[in-house]
Amino acid sequence: CTFFVSYYTFYALVIWYAGAFDQSKSKSDIASGGLDNLIKTYNMESGVECVLGHHEAPVRCLEYCKEHNLVASGGWDSAVMLWDPRSKSSAGFGNNGDKVYAMDVHGSRILVGTKDRKIIVWDVRNLGEPEQIRDSPLKFQTRAVKCFPTGEAFVVASIEGRVAVEYFDMSAEVQKNKYAFKCHREKDESGTEMIYPVNCIDFHPIHNTFVTGGSDALVNIWDPFNRKRICQLHKFVYIFSIMSVSFNATGTQLAIAASYMNELKERPNPEPESTVVVRKITDVEARPKLMPHCICLKTRVFFYEA
Repeated sequence: CTFFVSYYTFYALVIWYAGAFDQSKSKSDIASGGLDNLIKTYNMESGVECVLGHHEAPVRCLEYCKEHNLVASGGWDSAVMLWDPRSKSSAGFGNNGDKVYAMDVHGSRILVGTKDRKIIVWDVRNLGEPEQIRDSPLKFQTRAVKCFPTGEAFVVASIEGRVAVEYFDMSAEVQKNKYAFKCHREKDESGTEMIYPVNCIDFHPIHNTFVTGGSDALVNIWDPFNRKRICQLHKFVYIFSIMSVSFNATGTQLAIAASYMNELKERPNPEPESTVVVRKITDVEARPKLMPHCICLKTRVFFYEA
């Protein structure tokens, strides 16, 4: 069955959020970036706000680099920048050649998706030159990128209702494992296929399955190992585009943020409010199906469930 833990409505603009970077037990600091081009930190206990620096255009992405205790930002000025919240200063700069549309951080890697459909991989320890520059496997605008928790692969999502699983290792042996699939599509009453953007991705912290949210107001959970959808959460009433999804640390709850993104030809009156829903996730909804393993003994093959 489907049920909600809680339901919240926000009446103010929610700016890009980076998560706690404070090493103290309180973990009361957050970082933000927005249309004013500024990167700020804010202490929720003291109420003290501090400006770390700025981009030359609006900030599109913000991530926390836990390995190095740095905040990474990507902007429409084509820059990826690192910020040190301890010294309150810039810690690095890299040029992506076009607007940053999506970004993720894993370990010492920064994964960037740009306006011109490039996928760029940076090393946090050296932003002088990117590790990799490759074309997106998807033909249309990139909306989201996300690294696998294990670090060997990543997921790319586009506005064309399509998702790709790619690998960092460029060897032919590894690259043969990459794949892409269609999703967040449906047929209307006339039989015409409606294609919706895939706006966000997040990985389950235990099972390494991943969730996608689309402009069809639907959330899907995928099994990347068996290349199948595990489940689709019921369509959220009065909600339009799913713009952000995030599991909690145990994978038992999923925060789902939605906002009206001008999907309709005529603007609704009143316009739907931006909303965050927190939904319980059962183990069955997130766990991948067991894959059959085989043991070969001479000419006999035995299958067993792992």
